[in-house]
Amino acid sequence: MGRVIPDLTLARSRGDSLLSILRRSARARPDAPALVTGERTLSRRELVGRIDARAAWLRARDTQEGDRVTIVGSPNPEYVAWLLACSSVGATAVLTSDALSASYLGRLLELVPSKLLLASHEGAARLGAGSGVTDYESERMTRALGSSGVPTPCAAPRAAGRDFACIFSSGTTGPARPSFISEERALFVATIFARLVHRINGADRLYCCLPLHHASGLLLGLGVCLVGDVPLILRERFSARGFFDDVRKHDATIALYIGELGRALLAQPPHDLDRRHSLRLLVGNGMGRVTWERLKERFAIPEIAEFYAATEFPGAIVNLTGKLGSVGHVPLERLRGYRLIRLDAADAVARGADGFAEAPPPSEPGELVMKVPGPSSKAAVGESRILRDLFRKGDAYVRSGDLFRRDRDGYYWFVDRLGDAYRFNGELVSTHDVEELCERHGAPGVSIVGVRVPGIEGKVGLAAWVRGSLELSSFESAIAALPGFARPRFVRLISALELGESFKIRKRRYAEEGADPSRVADPLFWVTNGRCEPLSPETWARIANGSLRL
Repeated sequence: MGRVIPDLTLARSRGDSLLSILRRSARARPDAPALVTGERTLSRRELVGRIDARAAWLRARDTQEGDRVTIVGSPNPEYVAWLLACSSVGATAVLTSDALSASYLGRLLELVPSKLLLASHEGAARLGAGSGVTDYESERMTRALGSSGVPTPCAAPRAAGRDFACIFSSGTTGPARPSFISEERALFVATIFARLVHRINGADRLYCCLPLHHASGLLLGLGVCLVGDVPLILRERFSARGFFDDVRKHDATIALYIGELGRALLAQPPHDLDRRHSLRLLVGNGMGRVTWERLKERFAIPEIAEFYAATEFPGAIVNLTGKLGSVGHVPLERLRGYRLIRLDAADAVARGADGFAEAPPPSEPGELVMKVPGPSSKAAVGESRILRDLFRKGDAYVRSGDLFRRDRDGYYWFVDRLGDAYRFNGELVSTHDVEELCERHGAPGVSIVGVRVPGIEGKVGLAAWVRGSLELSSFESAIAALPGFARPRFVRLISALELGESFKIRKRRYAEEGADPSRVADPLFWVTNGRCEPLSPETWARIANGSLRL
């Protein structure tokens, strides 16, 4: 564990927080860069000055320890300054994005009421005048922050269990849910990743084009840079075309990714400069094995560190050995409470005759669960995600909601989200696996969902891709290599690929609309004898009444 345990022990003994570490760094190296955006660089002294001015503004509005302050914006120095100003006065920053719709923002604000509501120009415009929002980018705010002279630094003593931030799950598999991150957890995660995964050294510069209102950008981007004392290069919106231009311009050595970001980079036209950059490491999660191989080959990236973590899951798995396609292995996994459990056809826990859960055989999928570490974790994840009496009377485990395989060497391999995997003819089909196999066999960019078909138990596979990006004949050749139960039976040609904030493809709409031509405006096909044929309303009716078999 190298420096990890000593660093954590020292941080705990000093009562450190991410903010106190930044203050110490600003005293030691005031002119060293802290944040870089576009052409602008903010030094550590300048960043701390901004934080103190905003903390003074919060205190003047009677913001106290334990209060909540909602911040609606995009990843830039202002967003960071307000976030850390909340920590300075002991308040919890409730983090959201100004790219969300007004109705969605309204639902989030109802879930976690706050004392103050701060927003960027764009966020304030979305919310409207009657929402009680303060535009933190307005001229009035600029005058207010500058009128008080030099603010008095303030750092609320770190209270045990105090929340640093509240973030919301992306809602890709259900309604968005709030998740509170304590000051201790923020420091712990940032330190673990800075020392063990990123292996930060003084020459590093970290590039982040991810949202700061999600855990990866917040803790593995901002948090890691504060703990590691290196600059954070921010881009407000991801650009596949501009990604490596930014990396080259700012000499970034580490970059973060999530979801389909890697596939978006590979979709860009080849360039002479593809392999000319300063990156030594990509860190993230959600990258498939084929994408991993193609990224390393095309862009000559020395190392990719894939990990698994979830907002409401108290643990994480990290690939520290570079084993291609795996999320890593867990040392002392039984002692630390990591297990896989078998599920039945309805995705409920399959219990044996003794009433307890069973582990799947090696390389067969099961849901990842983790023993609840303590009472605070139970409160954080919610009772609905806790399984009791799972392996023995009185135990309690947190459900991840994700399927994994575990090989005989103890490595874990992501299979699918429970909400995305589906059963066809009694077999469990991983959309993630099918997408990777299609890509490996010459059909890149295919997204797979399971759709309901009248009269058929379970779901049937539907493949979607952007019109013109792939020939039907290439798809036909690719699925010929798949097992029969895993072959999609329907095809939908979409006009554009929709990615959510966490860079995951928005599949839910495709799954809900299904393959009924009366509900779907996009071109639809069905696969018969290995060939893709247009799906007419008449053909769909015959499939639905059972006169045509899939």
